Amino acid sequence: MSSASKSTVIDDSVFYRAYDYDHYNCFHFACEMIGRIQAGPAPDPEAIIAAVREKPGRSLKAGVFGEADEAERTGKSGRGGGFRRVGQPAEGSLCLFQNPSGEETHTGVFYQGRVLHIQENGVKFQPLHIVLLQFRRVSFYDYLDHN
Repeated sequence: MSSASKSTVIDDSVFYRAYDYDHYNCFHFACEMIGRIQAGPAPDPEAIIAAVREKPGRSLKAGVFGEADEAERTGKSGRGGGFRRVGQPAEGSLCLFQNPSGEETHTGVFYQGRVLHIQENGVKFQPLHIVLLQFRRVSFYDYLDHN
């Protein structure tokens, strides 16, 4: 990808996004950025969340990423929410962060060797090791285009 096209993928407007827990949280932001970085259809966070809620007793993590984790463990071709767990991140991989108590509570996107993510205090573009100062560990997932 040329430097000219990189600048159009993630432009300054991205850094003015406002966090809203219900309407534009880290998962919404990550889905939008995946679409921009991969220059294709973005995951639809509302559709993914709605599909998970249709399964009684399933958390978002279990519904979206748990199926992908299970598919990786068993070798089956399941696609939890359209995501597949990977060992190493690539451009546009979703980063799922686990807090110190062991809950998966935050998402971001791997881009240009760093993590692009949004929190209550704004958008950040940080090296992975800096983000991990707040979290226990990270898992990576690639989005599988449904089209």
